[in-house]
Amino acid sequence: MNKSAIKELSSDALEVALDSNLGSGILRDIPIFGSAVKVAELTMSIRDRFFLKKLGCFIYQLDELSKKDKDAVLSFSKTDDSEKVANKIIQVIDNVTDVEKTELIGKLFAAYCKRSIDKPSFLRAVDTVQHYFLDDINNFISIDNIHLFTFYDLESRKVDMLVGSQLIKEQYIKQNELIRMGYDSSELDITYFEDSQFGRIFREALKY
Repeated sequence: MNKSAIKELSSDALEVALDSNLGSGILRDIPIFGSAVKVAELTMSIRDRFFLKKLGCFIYQLDELSKKDKDAVLSFSKTDDSEKVANKIIQVIDNVTDVEKTELIGKLFAAYCKRSIDKPSFLRAVDTVQHYFLDDINNFISIDNIHLFTFYDLESRKVDMLVGSQLIKEQYIKQNELIRMGYDSSELDITYFEDSQFGRIFREALKY
């Protein structure tokens, strides 16, 4: 990206990210990233400027990685999956309306390249970031563990809108087990919730 285009975006984070060696490496080694930038630079419409800003935030997350993790990202560019995964990332970055969501996508991508999250979970996680409200996602990430949460508990932690997503599931526990745990009769017929397995993977990938 040329300097004039970066300045028009008025984003220091974007300038650092796209000027960094890692950013240049990704744009060079995964063709679809470079192609997307070139197309956006040709027109520089409002939509394209916003896209470049979001892409810059995505790359900035990768620039913060250790050298070992950067090498993992660059190794990804040589895999058979690189074009398909990169195409998915570009499509989602283009569609999201919150710049902050691209930071989460960058973290997920880094986790995928480090093999701390597998491909199906990564693609599912990217879709989750795209389709759910950013504050709900951040609130979910901030919770250490959802276990025996009532709907009221979910509301108080502001993650109740994620019920029905793949992150949270109903927790099935026998009444005699609840009694053994000290629950009284008024609490036995309440619906309880917990993290899904995917929810735990999702949080772990984005926690730090």
